[in-house]
Amino acid sequence: MAFHTIEDLLKALREHPEWLEELRRVVLTEELLQLPERFEQLSAMVQQLAVSVQQLVEQGARHEEEIRQLRKEFHEHRQEFLAHREEFLQLRKEFHEHREEFLQLRAEVEQLRKEFYEHRQEFYEFRQETNSRLYRLERDMAELKGSDRERYYRERAGAIFGRYLRRVRLVDFSELYEELDSREPLTQEELLEVSLLDAVVEGRRRSDGTPVLLAIEASWSIYPDDVQRALARAQIIAKRGYTVYPVVAGKYAEEGLVESARRLGVLVVLDGGRVHGDAALM
Repeated sequence: MAFHTIEDLLKALREHPEWLEELRRVVLTEELLQLPERFEQLSAMVQQLAVSVQQLVEQGARHEEEIRQLRKEFHEHRQEFLAHREEFLQLRKEFHEHREEFLQLRAEVEQLRKEFYEHRQEFYEFRQETNSRLYRLERDMAELKGSDRERYYRERAGAIFGRYLRRVRLVDFSELYEELDSREPLTQEELLEVSLLDAVVEGRRRSDGTPVLLAIEASWSIYPDDVQRALARAQIIAKRGYTVYPVVAGKYAEEGLVESARRLGVLVVLDGGRVHGDAALM
């Protein structure tokens, strides 16, 4: 089949459409043949891009709203900051004023502390002197009270112990030393202990006429040490063959002392009254 004109070619292609595809492969290049497929791909990409752009637009709108909100909040916070800054400046001013007052007060306190330490030292010296005077006064009073009790029991020995003894009398210490030493020589320590007794009374027991001695420790207030001293000094005399009873006498006694003294065999006389533990004298 011969084609003389373009119309002949077109007529043949219309009569044989299957030739059209073959003609295209011959006439068109590979790139041109791929254009429809690439166009489809491009269209899909454009659609995706359009979607992405739309999303970006929406995100931009949201971000713009967020920015407007942030600007609003920033403005509000700025106003608050300015208000607080004004308050801070006022507080700083007041702080400096109070600091000046504090420094002045601290200086005054420091001065007061210095004066306090000076007065405290004076007070310590005064208290020490006062305590020393009180100690001397208490010591003197104790000695006076003790001397008063010693004199009281020496003078009233007959009245107090006459209920139990006949011919009650105070023993002269020089006479006592001679009698004791004649029976068994006294050591210097024993002699000293006996000499420290406040009184020694002798008499005859009314019940049987037995001669007895009373070794008396007298004080204003009776303490356990007085009981022990009376007992130890009476034992020095008893060791030399005498019937002797230790006696503690005073105006007051510690609680429980009368009973503890009774268990040791020590008589207790309170304020010139009853003789506690007097069964031994009966």
